[in-house]
Amino acid sequence: VVPLFKNAKVVNIGPSINTSGTEYGPVVTVDESLIYFTTRRKECTGGKKDKLINDYFEDIFVAERLPDGKWSKARSLGPPICTPHHESIIGISPDRTRVLIYKADKGDDGNIYEAEITQGTWGKPVKLPEPVNSPFHESSASYGPDGKTLYFTTVAPYRGGVGGRDIWVSVRNEKGEWSYPQNLGSPVNTPGDEEGVFIHPDGRTLFFSSNGHEGMGGFDIFKSYKRDDGSWENPVNLGPPVNSPYDDVFFYLAASGDHAYFSTIREDGYGEKDIYLVYFEVKEEEKPKLTVFRGKIIDYVTGKPLEAEIEVIDNSTGEVFGKFKSTGTDGKFTITLPSGKNYGISINAKGYLFYSENLNIPAEWAFREVVKDIQLRPIKIGAVVVLRNIFFEYNSAELRPESYHELNKVLRILQDNPTVKLELSGHTDTIGGYEYNMRLSQ
Repeated sequence: VVPLFKNAKVVNIGPSINTSGTEYGPVVTVDESLIYFTTRRKECTGGKKDKLINDYFEDIFVAERLPDGKWSKARSLGPPICTPHHESIIGISPDRTRVLIYKADKGDDGNIYEAEITQGTWGKPVKLPEPVNSPFHESSASYGPDGKTLYFTTVAPYRGGVGGRDIWVSVRNEKGEWSYPQNLGSPVNTPGDEEGVFIHPDGRTLFFSSNGHEGMGGFDIFKSYKRDDGSWENPVNLGPPVNSPYDDVFFYLAASGDHAYFSTIREDGYGEKDIYLVYFEVKEEEKPKLTVFRGKIIDYVTGKPLEAEIEVIDNSTGEVFGKFKSTGTDGKFTITLPSGKNYGISINAKGYLFYSENLNIPAEWAFREVVKDIQLRPIKIGAVVVLRNIFFEYNSAELRPESYHELNKVLRILQDNPTVKLELSGHTDTIGGYEYNMRLSQ
C-alpha cells in the first residue's frame, strides 16, 4: 500500500493524555482547544473492571490546550455523562456544544446518544431516536459542518445496505426529527464492515475504517471525497505510517488538513493503544476548502461573555445552513463554513440587538480562519446595528430576495418589543452624480 501522506511524521501526544492503560477514539474541537477521548484506566468512573475482558470500563476524558500549546492533564467528564458502565466518545458538533456518545445497551444493542452543554455543565445523554438508532448495533457517528447532518454506522439488517456494518447519513429537521437514513452505497460501503466514520469540517472529505477494502491489516483507515453531484470517489487507503498490521479504526483530520489525530499501538507508546499526532506536507491547492469563523460573543457594555444563538443562511437559496450556539461560560463560538457559498450570519441573544455578518467564500478558497470578537448591544435608545446582508440590484432601490431573511429579523425585533421604534438609514456607493445618488439612497 502506497503512503497517502507526504513526509509524514508521527508523534506520541504525550503522558498528560496517554497512560499504561488504553486510549483511543480522539475527538477534537475544530479550534483544537479541547481533545476528548475514550480510555480504560483505573481512574474511570466507578473504578471497576469489565469481567468479560478483565479491563476497566470505558470512560470519556478531556484535556485542554494550554497557552504554551501543550495539553493539560486529562480528566474524566464525570457524571452525568460517565457512569460505572461503558461510554465512549464518538463525535462533537462544530460549535462544541453537543457530543455524540456510544453506549452499550442490553444484549447486542449498542446505541448513539447525544449530550448538550449549557453554561459549562453537561446534560444527561439522550438516546437518539429511530430512525438513527435501531434494535441492532450503532457504533460510530460524526456531525457534518451544518451540525444537523449525521454520518453513522449501523448493522441493522432490515434497512438493507451493502454488507455487514455500513455507513449511512441522516439529516435532522427544524422540529428535531431525523430523515430516514440513506446508505452511502458502493464504492464506500463493502460486503465487509465499515467503522469509525468521520466527516471533515469541509463537509466532503470522509474518513472511515474498513475490513472490506484492500488493506494492510484487519481494519485500515480509508479516505473518500464527495463530488459535486453527491457521489463518492473510490476510497484510498491512507497507507503507512497511519495504517499498520493491527486494527486501525479512528482518524481525526484537523480543519487545516496538515495534521491528524489517531490511535495506534507503537513501540514508543506508554502502554496499550495510545493517541498520536501525524504531521504531513500539504500543498496549498490540496488543503481542505473551508473557512473557520470563530471568536467570542460579549456584552457591548459590560464585556461579559454571552450564550447566544447563531443562525447561518445560504444567501443564494435563502435556506438555513445551520444553527449554532456560543458557550455562556466564555462566550466562545466556532463555525465551519465550506467554500463556495455566500453566507449570511446573524447572532441573537435575548434583550440584545442581533449582530449581522456576511461571509462570501469563493469555491476555490482553501483553509483559512476568520477570528472576530463580537459585541452585542442591549436594546435601548440610541443603539445601532449594521445590517450586512441587505442586497440591492445595481443602480436600483429594488431589494434582492436574499435580503428578506435579515429584514424579517428586524421585523421580529419590532414584534417582540412593541414599544421599540427603529430608524433605518442607507446609502449608495460613490458611482454616479451626487444629486442622483441622494435620490436613490432615499
